[in-house]
Amino acid sequence: MKWMAKQEEELVYEKWRTEQCKNVIIDNRKLREARYDKRKEIDTQTAQWREEEMLKAMRDQVAREVQTLKQRDVEMRILEKQAHRERRN
Repeated sequence: MKWMAKQEEELVYEKWRTEQCKNVIIDNRKLREARYDKRKEIDTQTAQWREEEMLKAMRDQVAREVQTLKQRDVEMRILEKQAHRERRN
């Protein structure tokens, strides 16, 4: 009888230990998934920031090009007017 009670205690302990291990595994999985989700969010934010910075740089470059073209247009008009005056004279 005592032997049976000892074996039952061991079975109860093993069941408890198995449940504890299972809970630790579940908790670790949840933490790992939370870490993956956080990393994915950070990666998404970083990619979005990079795209915004690239767009800003491209806008700046286009604005500089437009300014250069406007300046060339002004210079060409001045030269055209000068040539026109010289032809008249």
